Amino acid sequence: DVSAELEKQFKRHGVKIMTKTRVDKIEDSGKKVKVTVTTPDGKQQVLEADKVMQAIGFQPRVEGYGLEKAGVKLTDKKAIAINNKMQTNVPHIFAIGDVTSKLMLAHVAEAMGIIAAEHIAGAPTIELDFDMMPRATYCVPQVASFGYT
Repeated sequence: DVSAELEKQFKRHGVKIMTKTRVDKIEDSGKKVKVTVTTPDGKQQVLEADKVMQAIGFQPRVEGYGLEKAGVKLTDKKAIAINNKMQTNVPHIFAIGDVTSKLMLAHVAEAMGIIAAEHIAGAPTIELDFDMMPRATYCVPQVASFGYT
């Protein structure tokens, strides 16, 4: 598993990995950083470090566009639901990119845009196989994947 290998490499470099851990508070005293976290078992813990890196997930930003007024359906992840032609449940409204919560990558959004444009123009087009889109994680060691990796 790719994430297990990354975790192993980071641990070799002295990096502590804490998954499923909520950050409650970060205090920077100038010399050290204190981070108060809640671990998966519900215990609160204060960590002290020189530097802190917090990685969080992305969430589609769909508020304020009048989608609910137009009747556009959202997924459980609060993303715009689309079919394989990037069309929403409202036939003349299409969505591509991060708002669909598919693969939040620029080259995927570009491919989605091409498919939507071809469909709108009535041109022959393809179905996008999101599992086969290449993706990369820019870290050391570098990681790239496609398919069911």
